[in-house]
Amino acid sequence: MAEYSNCARYYPVARVAHLERLSEMSAADFYYSITREDWDERLALSMPQVHRVTLLGFLRRIWSNDYRRLEVPEPLAIGATTKVLMISLVIGAKHLLRPARPTSTLVSYAIENLDQVEKVQSRFRLPSVFVRTVLRLMVHPILRQTSQIAFGTDGARANYASVLGPDWEQRYRQLKVTTYLALPTALPTTTPKKQNKVMFLGAFDERKDVLSVLEAWSFVSHKAPELRLSVLGHGELEATVRTRTQELDFVDLRVNPTRPEIRAALESAHVVVLPSRRTPKWREQVGLPIVEALAAGCEIVTTRETGLATWLEDHGHVVLDSDCGAQDIARGIVSASKTDRSAEDIQSTLPNMDGRILADRWLMPRAQDLGPTN
Repeated sequence: MAEYSNCARYYPVARVAHLERLSEMSAADFYYSITREDWDERLALSMPQVHRVTLLGFLRRIWSNDYRRLEVPEPLAIGATTKVLMISLVIGAKHLLRPARPTSTLVSYAIENLDQVEKVQSRFRLPSVFVRTVLRLMVHPILRQTSQIAFGTDGARANYASVLGPDWEQRYRQLKVTTYLALPTALPTTTPKKQNKVMFLGAFDERKDVLSVLEAWSFVSHKAPELRLSVLGHGELEATVRTRTQELDFVDLRVNPTRPEIRAALESAHVVVLPSRRTPKWREQVGLPIVEALAAGCEIVTTRETGLATWLEDHGHVVLDSDCGAQDIARGIVSASKTDRSAEDIQSTLPNMDGRILADRWLMPRAQDLGPTN
């Protein structure tokens, strides 16, 4: 496995989209600990660079292997901050105790746009000054070991400034920071769009607010009876979703669809709706359904919670206020359905290279460009 020996990635939580991108990314070992529901074990087993490890197992790997570049979770995502801090401490100890070995540096792709001070305060009733101070102390040794951070949204970059201070980028002189919007490239499609097809794709939970979409459908059916809704996903609200869809006309439900089924549905859909709702512990960072729908040339109806909200609004999609109700969602769906843009028109607004791949090319140069490991 010498091809992957210079660089590594560690994703504590992995999903199938991560595997699907690897073929376009720089060569590196890919480590993960747990998986999302959409994980494809057969695909993972077919990829020699993919390894399942515990955090302790990954710490052992970076101690024994001379990785030059390590992509780790972003430092200001509270769920991963402690893990990344442990990684940075192991790297620091390795440099101190084994100075003759090649130097390792951290890099991260960052899309967290939820105020982490407020997130901690939602669970622990602590003064904001105290929480901010602790976060800065935890993140400081990580950033000292970090050479590059690529942001996927402007909102994520602003979030770091709000927690770490407006001059945080200047305080770490070795750190390079840039932004590549998390936009996809156009996917080649062969299925003609069905102008009357609306689609919800996402988890059946309160965050993605599938129930508001179903509530909105009664209003949609009254204003635009020609429209048809497909609901794809799975989650804790599955039983309620099943009941509601049976009560509505012209609604198709597909629970736990396969990746090929999702791609086929997106190819034919004209409108994709995802009215994400912020919670004290979560905010829509980007939204994989939004990214995949854009790649397929769909009109988007969403809320301001996604980090792509400004771009979507600037490019003719429907972006609703975060507190929108079912009737607002209905109006958004009807409005989006009446646009006469073709899939090609929407795809023409996308970049020539996927923003995540661009970020990876910047964060993780080819192994040969990093030089020999010994």
